Amino acid sequence: MWKMDERSEPLLSIAGNWHTFRASGTEWRHHARLAEAFERGSTPPPGAGIATVSARLSSDVPGPSESEEPWSLWIEKPDLKRAEFMVGRERCTVVFRGDYWWSWSASRGARSNDGRTNYSHGEGPSAGLVQSALLPRALQVAEISRGSLLGRDVIHLRGSPRTPTTAEDFRLMTRSLHPLGLGADEYLLAVDAEQGVLLRSEAQTAGAGFLVLEMTEVAFDEQFD
Repeated sequence: MWKMDERSEPLLSIAGNWHTFRASGTEWRHHARLAEAFERGSTPPPGAGIATVSARLSSDVPGPSESEEPWSLWIEKPDLKRAEFMVGRERCTVVFRGDYWWSWSASRGARSNDGRTNYSHGEGPSAGLVQSALLPRALQVAEISRGSLLGRDVIHLRGSPRTPTTAEDFRLMTRSLHPLGLGADEYLLAVDAEQGVLLRSEAQTAGAGFLVLEMTEVAFDEQFD
């Protein structure tokens, strides 16, 4: 297993005390660089004891080289969540309550898992900004500076992927970094200094960004309908 850097964990493990959370933002992608990074990040390093499986996101489909799509998220602890995000050219809405979820989109209509835990549903790109508990085990981070973003105090971090040496390490890295852009050389993160969520993340390879997740609006402890 990796040897943890004691300086990395506190910077990515700020325990927020919010009860409700609301945010909206965008996901920007550079499709060719994203596909190349994903293929690289999905390939286990030599000596990790994992069979190599070919994984590739197609970047050969005609279309724009870049895209930017909106998303929105509402959370009320302990177990209520609503997310809206784009799937292809249509908007998908999904609501979670504990083990239950309900979703709707124009092409697929209304769907639900009726509480079946083996029938899951994606939460959209915002999940990577809120669910960051595993990042200290996948990244070595260093503080770059402190500042403000969206009227919030933030800590700007630079993260470098750790080198996995076991199958467990590799699975954990894949799980934790996939939402932010698997296969990046470097991750630039803006962490809310009080509540611990990521207000922005940028995955880069060879100094060029390929996946940017950022909030354009954020609020804590509002009263929801």
